[in-house]
Amino acid sequence: MAVAVILAVGCGEEKEQAVPDSSKSRVYLLRDGKVWPALRDIPLAGDGADEIATELIRGPSDDELELGFRTALSADYKLPEIAVADGVARVQLDPELSPEGLAQLVFTLTELEAVRSVDVEEGAALLTGFDRTDFEELTPAILVEAPLSFEDVTSPLRVTGTANTLRRTFSTS
Repeated sequence: MAVAVILAVGCGEEKEQAVPDSSKSRVYLLRDGKVWPALRDIPLAGDGADEIATELIRGPSDDELELGFRTALSADYKLPEIAVADGVARVQLDPELSPEGLAQLVFTLTELEAVRSVDVEEGAALLTGFDRTDFEELTPAILVEAPLSFEDVTSPLRVTGTANTLRRTFSTS
């Protein structure tokens, strides 16, 4: 009887929700060939573009590699020049990125509050207005953006993300 009372009291307690850490950001790696967020502890300065791009270029951690995370950016990829103004990140690339690498960069940069879209300079060419919708073929049908791998969770569990399904509906179980 005492065990039941202890369990009942324990179940009725409400845990205080953790305050999100402002230095936690997402970088977008590849998993099964599709962009997938990975949580990183990144102290951001200014608009945060250089810091988050640097973290993206580092690629997956050993733990993330075990979960199947990969990157289209080579380990020796040079950090691009990035300037952010009026919600647009202008990125000067050298050399050109694959579509997967560009998707990783666009998803990662648009994670920042100050960035809505990305303009890309490749040599003499300027490609403008990239946002996440330009890479739907490189996103999974259901993209879970929270909680992320290795992230502590509390009850009740809240899952957020986007779905790219035929009728824009899906069921959960």
